[in-house]
Amino acid sequence: DMLFEVIMARFDILQKNRNSILNIYKSFKSKPQKLLKLIPSFLESMLLTAKLAKINTKNIKGSIKIKGIFLIYIATFFVWKDDNTKSIEKTMTSLDKYIDNAESLTKNIL
Repeated sequence: DMLFEVIMARFDILQKNRNSILNIYKSFKSKPQKLLKLIPSFLESMLLTAKLAKINTKNIKGSIKIKGIFLIYIATFFVWKDDNTKSIEKTMTSLDKYIDNAESLTKNIL
């Protein structure tokens, strides 16, 4: 699945900068209002993620898919932050499961 590959590439980059990313996460935990300022640019990055994964983002279905990718990414991030395996196996397994669940859900709705 192309979406899996694109999102895992993002987590591979996060993994290379793990300590710094976790420190940034901790600072947002103490001041969540700062995170609100980043949501628009983060949604833009999810749009780019969708485009790289060759997902159509043009219509209402595309808009829903972008928000779904956002939710998948956030849920996977919370697994990644606690994943202490060197190969981030737990992160990969969770991402795969989240994508499968989202695909099953969208088949029934969209």
